[in-house]
Amino acid sequence: MRKFDVYVREYLDGIPSSMFSATTLPPIKFKRDKESEQQKEILFKVNREKYARPASFVEDKIMEFSNKVVEMEKKMKEKEQEQRKK
Repeated sequence: MRKFDVYVREYLDGIPSSMFSATTLPPIKFKRDKESEQQKEILFKVNREKYARPASFVEDKIMEFSNKVVEMEKKMKEKEQEQRKK
């Protein structure tokens, strides 16, 4: 494969299409001047304000989800054991 060549398989309504090849564009080259660095920092700051969450919030959500998964696994094992007894 050459640089920027890719193989793609699309899924349309959950049904896979045939694979095909394509060539993508190279990455955009940006100027590295003071103004562009300031714009980058502003963009980072705005995105952090809009999307960032405190680590404790994210950790709590992960634990909440993980506990739900553990509970579901326990229930599934109990059901399997009940079915084996029958």
